[in-house]
Amino acid sequence: MIPVLSFLGNACDTLLHSVYPPGCLVCDKSLFGCSPAVICDACYDRIDFIGAGACRFCGASAGKFATLDKGCARCSPHSLEFTRAAAVCEYGAESRALVHELKFFGNQSLAKPMGRMMSQRLDDAEFPEAYDLVVPVPLHGKRLRERGYNQSSLLAREVARELGLKSFLRENTLQRVRDTRPQAGLSMYHRAKNPVGAFAVKGNLQGAVVLLVDDVITTGITVSECAKTLRGAGARRVYVLAFSR
Repeated sequence: MIPVLSFLGNACDTLLHSVYPPGCLVCDKSLFGCSPAVICDACYDRIDFIGAGACRFCGASAGKFATLDKGCARCSPHSLEFTRAAAVCEYGAESRALVHELKFFGNQSLAKPMGRMMSQRLDDAEFPEAYDLVVPVPLHGKRLRERGYNQSSLLAREVARELGLKSFLRENTLQRVRDTRPQAGLSMYHRAKNPVGAFAVKGNLQGAVVLLVDDVITTGITVSECAKTLRGAGARRVYVLAFSR
């Protein structure tokens, strides 16, 4: 019965989209005939994808002179605790629309294409091929109850599925034990202090290689604090993967 209901649901969606075609999340241009696209081709082409010019340490677009040992202008002044980081694209109007739609407007279906793009990004990032754990950056329980889901967990599930690591996904290993203020809008000083002591690990991660998944890396301070906590529980290396940087 469930497959029939699923088919009917898909048929209803198709019919609805043919009568009221969805608009591009960025420019609102009609996507008639483009289903299941969520942004138009023009907006997709404007996404600033991060490729070979990224800093091999923090994942930011840094040009050909960035090195693993010295990092780039964004990360060299900071003491970041993760091993390496990578992201699919820069945080611009187009990628922001996708992140906000997933994060704030309940469009959880976006996790699938975004997670697929993230897993493909690993091919260019010189990350290891094997991980012991795939761990999302957690939300505090209060915020999780308000939102109803953790967007980073949704992305981590898709990344784990794409990489064939579903059995290595651990959504509750890293926990946010303190409800921190959103990093956006804080000064650099308060950004650095805000997540300190906010995370805890459930269990022993002795010797583990961890893939930490988040939606957006801004300064890298939050994922750095997560990595510090994971390493404090025994993790040997922590690699960070995000959709946007």
